[in-house]
Amino acid sequence: KNSKKDDYDQNQLLERVRQTAKITIEEERQETETQERNRQRYFMQALQRKKERINARRKAKEEAAKTLTRKKEAEDVLQSARDEIDRWRAEQWDKWERTDLIRKSKTDAEGMSSNENTP
Repeated sequence: KNSKKDDYDQNQLLERVRQTAKITIEEERQETETQERNRQRYFMQALQRKKERINARRKAKEEAAKTLTRKKEAEDVLQSARDEIDRWRAEQWDKWERTDLIRKSKTDAEGMSSNENTP
């Protein structure tokens, strides 16, 4: 009778060990899966941050290029305006010189004709 009880106790102990081993194996599997999911999530977050940095760098380069283009266009407009002002000044100067020349010619002509009339 004692041997049957010992067998029963051993069987119960063995069954408990099996259940504990099963539970331990399942817990380890779940922990491994959780770690893998976390690793994948962290990896995806790192990829997302890298993508955002790349996009930010690309956008900054585009903005810099646009700024340079706008600056160049503004400089071109300014230079064009300066050139136009220089042309206008040159034209005005030419007009003033011609007007002055015409005035001097008339004055000289009047002076000569008044000299011809004087005895």
